Amino acid sequence: MEQKALAPLVDAVYPKVCERLDGLVASCKDVIEIDDSWRSFHTGDEHEGIGDAADDFARNAAPYYRIREAYFSAGHVHVRHGDHYELWENKSLPVIQLKYAALEGQDEDFRREKRLFQIGGNHDAELKLPKAMLLRYRPTGQTILLNHGNPGDLLNDAWWPVGRFFTRYVWRALQRIGLHDPTVYKLKKHDIQEEALKRWCAERRQVAIFAHTHMLAGSAVPVRLTDLFRDGPFYWNTGSWVGVGGEAVQIEDGKAVMRAFTNSKRGTL
Repeated sequence: MEQKALAPLVDAVYPKVCERLDGLVASCKDVIEIDDSWRSFHTGDEHEGIGDAADDFARNAAPYYRIREAYFSAGHVHVRHGDHYELWENKSLPVIQLKYAALEGQDEDFRREKRLFQIGGNHDAELKLPKAMLLRYRPTGQTILLNHGNPGDLLNDAWWPVGRFFTRYVWRALQRIGLHDPTVYKLKKHDIQEEALKRWCAERRQVAIFAHTHMLAGSAVPVRLTDLFRDGPFYWNTGSWVGVGGEAVQIEDGKAVMRAFTNSKRGTL
């Protein structure tokens, strides 16, 4: 969508985005102190389903497992930025967990070492997970906001039950006949939300890692956190695991970088 046409739509949603994000930062009690020894990888929008034709995650399940194994062995913390489970299309969480039992086992490995943190999204809102976390970088005292990225996006925030109804009874039927991940078609609403989030980050000079839009963002070249807080990019996005391969944001050795795993061997678990 062209920037000129996008601007008035972004202007319309921006006040609500500001209200919601400012409130989350001000009220956030989940703060993790980090320094240059911190290692984490950030994913979002896995949308794990039940393995049927509507499950866009299934084809990426095997590479997702292998990549998590590598990060676990390297000592990274895994931060999930919401929409891990697809609970708009599917009513039963236990059925999803049974389908991806191997990944649930991985979760237990991470939890045992206190290396798994989960943030709530809109497709898993009923799980009542934290809406936000902050990473506070000790050398400067500055913070990185961790959030799903849906605040202010009406049908995916305050009115999420309406969005769930459409997804469960309309979109799921379209998936079953071969139409898959809607973000492949760059829906205008995601363009609008992304631009609003970018503006908020730039105006507040607040580094943030979001998900929700399914569009990877940040820097393909590692950026030192000290430089990041000063010059940006302030807006980062974890991408998704419903396309060809998957994506993540990685922090290690005092640097942040985008990661894309598009060449991983695909397959189900």
